[in-house]
Amino acid sequence: MRSFFDHRYYKWNKIFLACLGEWPEQSLFMRCLMPFVVCANVMSLVAVETLYVINVWPNLDVFLEWLPAFCVLIISCLQLLNCSFQHKKFIKILEHIYSDWQRFRITPHIKILHKYAARGCWLTKTYFRWMYSACLCYLTMPLVMPKLVELFVPVNGSTGKIYLFYAEYGVNSDDHYLSILAHMFIESWLSIISIISNDALYFVFAEHACALFEIVGENLKRVCSNETIAEDSKGDINYMIICRSIDLHKEAIIGLIDSFYNVSLLAIFGASLLALSVTGLQVLMHLNEPGELVRFVSFAIAQIFHLYLNSVPGQKIMDHSLSIFNYAYSVDWHNLTPKAQKLLILIMIRSLRPCQITAGKIYIVTMENYSAIMQTSMSFFTVLSSMR
Repeated sequence: MRSFFDHRYYKWNKIFLACLGEWPEQSLFMRCLMPFVVCANVMSLVAVETLYVINVWPNLDVFLEWLPAFCVLIISCLQLLNCSFQHKKFIKILEHIYSDWQRFRITPHIKILHKYAARGCWLTKTYFRWMYSACLCYLTMPLVMPKLVELFVPVNGSTGKIYLFYAEYGVNSDDHYLSILAHMFIESWLSIISIISNDALYFVFAEHACALFEIVGENLKRVCSNETIAEDSKGDINYMIICRSIDLHKEAIIGLIDSFYNVSLLAIFGASLLALSVTGLQVLMHLNEPGELVRFVSFAIAQIFHLYLNSVPGQKIMDHSLSIFNYAYSVDWHNLTPKAQKLLILIMIRSLRPCQITAGKIYIVTMENYSAIMQTSMSFFTVLSSMR
C-alpha cells in the first residue's frame, strides 16, 4: 500500500499532507514533530493578535477585524490535529481505498474507480491552484492595494507602514517591520496550507465513496439485464449479484469518513458562520475606504466559496446513496427467485435512508443546509449591524 498512493491520482494529497506531518505512513517522530511545529507557529500569530486586542479593548473595530482571522487560524489548527489524533481512522480509510482498487482491478468496475479518482485528482489540483492564488492575493493586498488606490486618489503625505494584521510584539513595530511582516506572512501561509490540504483530501475521499455507490448501481443493472424466469439456474447468479451489492453498500466508507471529519467540519461550519457575519459588518464599516473594502469583500467571497465546496461532497454522497433505490426499483423482480426478491426488498429499504456526512453529529452536510447557513449568517449580520 505504501507505493500505491504515489499514483498520480493521490500523489498531490500525499505530498502536501506529508509536508505537514499528517500522512500516516510517516514515522511517529515526524507525525508528532511536524504538527506540533506548525500549530506552535500558527498559535504564535494568534497570541500576538490577541494581545493587541486586549491592549486596545474595548475598541470594537479592532476586535471585529481580529475575529475572522482568529477563526481561520483555529480552523487550520483543528484540521491539522484532527489527522494526528485520528491516525488509526485515517489508515483504515486508506486501506479501504487500496483494497477496493485491488478487488476491482480485473473487473469492468475498475473504469468507475478510475473515473472518480481522476475527478478527485482534478478537484485537488484545481482547488490548490485557485485557493493558493486567492490567498496569496489576499495576503499581499494590504501592501499592494494602497499603492493602487494612490494612483487614482492621491493622498498628501505618507500613509505609514502597513501590516497584515493588528498585533502586539512588545517592540517598536516600525523598527522591526520586515521581521514582523515575514512572521505574519509565514504563519498565515502555514494555516492556509493546512486548510487547503485537508479540504482536498476530503474531496478525494468523497469521490471514492461515490464511486462505490455507482458500482452498486451497475451491479443492480446487471440484474435488470438477466431475462430469466424464477426457476432458471441463472436466478442464483442474480442472487449472488444482489448479495455482493448489499455487501458493497455496507462496506462503503461513509461511516469512516463521517467519524473522521465530523469534528473538523463542525469547526469549519461554525467558525465560517461567525467569520462571514462579522466580515459582512466590516464591509459596511469600510464603504468609504476602497482598499479595505476590496479586502473584506474578497474575504467574504472566499468564505462563501469555501463553505460551498465543503457542502458539495456531502450532497453528492447523499444523492449517490439515494440513487441505489432507483436502480433496485428498476429490477425485473418477478423474474427473480424468492430469495433474491427478499434481498432486493432489503436493499430498497436500506437505500431509503441516505448516507450522510455530518458536522459534529448535529449538522447534516447538504446544499439545503448550506443555504440555511447563508441565511443564518445574514441574520447574524443584521443583528450585528443594528448593534453597531
